[in-house]
Amino acid sequence: MTKYLLLLLFSFPLGVYAQSATNADDMPRTVLWEVTGPGTSKPSYLLGTYHLLEGAWLYRFSEIREVLDRTEFMLSEGFSTSSAPSTPASPPLKALAILTPRQFSTIDSFFIAQVGEGIVNNPDAAAMTVGELNSAILFTAVQSTPGANGITKYMDLDLFTLFTATGKPADALEEPQAAPGRIHEFVDVEAARQSVDQTLARIKNSHLPGWNIYNTPPEEQQQDAERYQQLAIDYKLNQPDSVDAMHPSLKVRNKAWMPKIESTLSEKSCLIMVGCAHLWYQTGLISLLRKKGYTVRPLPLTPVTR
Repeated sequence: MTKYLLLLLFSFPLGVYAQSATNADDMPRTVLWEVTGPGTSKPSYLLGTYHLLEGAWLYRFSEIREVLDRTEFMLSEGFSTSSAPSTPASPPLKALAILTPRQFSTIDSFFIAQVGEGIVNNPDAAAMTVGELNSAILFTAVQSTPGANGITKYMDLDLFTLFTATGKPADALEEPQAAPGRIHEFVDVEAARQSVDQTLARIKNSHLPGWNIYNTPPEEQQQDAERYQQLAIDYKLNQPDSVDAMHPSLKVRNKAWMPKIESTLSEKSCLIMVGCAHLWYQTGLISLLRKKGYTVRPLPLTPVTR
């Protein structure tokens, strides 16, 4: 089995876009917001992305092009131009050494079904770390997936590549994930097993048409993508949080990101690119920045006609 290296998968949220709002600011028909306020000398911007679309759709808007050109720095959920982190004090765990019998059987069956080659008596598999095995599973699952797949092809990666192509720097909001091409490794057995279980959960139904890395049903994914492209997004800024708590980690991650966001805003003009659901509710980045005294206003988007 070939050793695959691919872009690190982040827990990007996808949600259902509600279609009712109680004030005008909740549905401004845009995914781009200008940020100004205390300690800032130049405007910065919040951009809400949809991970199962490609970046070309956003680049059709003149305001997006201008922001990509005008800003000096990018913050995203998981991409960075900074140097690789130091090597862990302990060597990363080998995958086959930590797999439970159930995990081993499931993974072996997956590779036999997908590539006709399992992980039993396989020297490449024996040498793989947990991070490399996770990557191999996910890469194999998306190989035949058309269009954006949330791992190797998606909006955030397209815009990161475009932004940094001119030499401009970028950093990740979540430190352990860092730059494209890096694999998150594990030295703790329990964390490694949980990671493998999460990867296995993501490949459920990966043999079926319309599968995506978030296991969003194809019809729901299509509806969400259409609402995003129609800019029919209810930001729910007057609501405390998701009623169904679909993504309980969102508010935790948003709060954890704020110190780095505020520090960057005080130093340079920045494009903050995150999944659109990170902007929703009173626990989203729009509301958190406003509570800190920043002015966050929606910017209408104008399609480029030529």
